Amino acid sequence: MSARSQSVKRAASRPLQAARRPKKLPDADVEAVVAEYLAGRTMNDIARERNIHRTTIAAALERAGVAQRPKGMNAEQVDQAVEFYVSGLSLATVGSRLGFTARTIRAELLKRDVKMRPRPGW
Repeated sequence: MSARSQSVKRAASRPLQAARRPKKLPDADVEAVVAEYLAGRTMNDIARERNIHRTTIAAALERAGVAQRPKGMNAEQVDQAVEFYVSGLSLATVGSRLGFTARTIRAELLKRDVKMRPRPGW
């Protein structure tokens, strides 16, 4: 038997690991997470600050009956992005101010028919 087939046979005989479930937050933490989320913070921000995974935050919000906000930019944020970009800020700067990637900002500005400036050096 070749070394490769032995390696495959050993790997196949190992038990599969069960999928990990999000850890359950204590009730006091859930209340704090809900308050922060309802105050406008993103799940990613809350998770990063608490050093836990975003899915743990999502599960806690779901158990608490809190509806998740739609993903992406809302109309007010797009209006702000247009204003920032037209004033001369870069896509990256606009994105960091609003909490989105430059690519997301660009896509939303293009939907509004905002003329893109050429990249520096092009």
